Amino acid sequence: MKLTKYGHACLLLEKDDVRLLVDPGSFTELPGELGSIDFVVVTEEHLDHLNQDNLNQIAQVNPDVKIYSTKAVAENLKDTDLNVNVVSGDQTIELGAYKVAFSENDHAVVYQKSPCRSLAITIDDDLLYYPSDTYRTIDNKVRILALPTSGPWFKVSECIEFANAIDSEIVLTTHNALNSETGNKVTHNFIVNNIDEKRRFVHLDNGESIEV
Repeated sequence: MKLTKYGHACLLLEKDDVRLLVDPGSFTELPGELGSIDFVVVTEEHLDHLNQDNLNQIAQVNPDVKIYSTKAVAENLKDTDLNVNVVSGDQTIELGAYKVAFSENDHAVVYQKSPCRSLAITIDDDLLYYPSDTYRTIDNKVRILALPTSGPWFKVSECIEFANAIDSEIVLTTHNALNSETGNKVTHNFIVNNIDEKRRFVHLDNGESIEV
């Protein structure tokens, strides 16, 4: 599988000629030649995960693209022509070459209470865990943990505790548009120094990829 990062929390997965895009939000500038997209997952209603213009851009090139998201996102997009499928609770759905396990959770608390619901996703049982804006833990080992490293709810100690609670080979930084280059260096230093040294720590700049 090839994984490419596009700004903040947007990940493009490519496997067996099936392309799955996660969270093309407002902090993500999609490339003009993004190409075919078969499925899109929007994990929550916040603007850094949901951007209608980006979804319209994708749908213009891919009119049959299917979007999977929360009830709140579907309500937000109800007056569009976008094909939005609601996911609630815990569901596992086959999206072409991918088996995607969804878990609906409360968004991490920003101030006093959770602001919305959010979908954590696990791809192909052990390939990728993307928790969205949550610290929901899972029991199974995965190749890649997509680790949020900024946000109004972010605290580096909680981030490290969460990373250490997930058994993964790779720790991949995501959700980091609010960090400056200096902020990334500081945050990454704390994380790297407090996780198992055998784990591979990966930071991808916009448009960069890894193969797993």
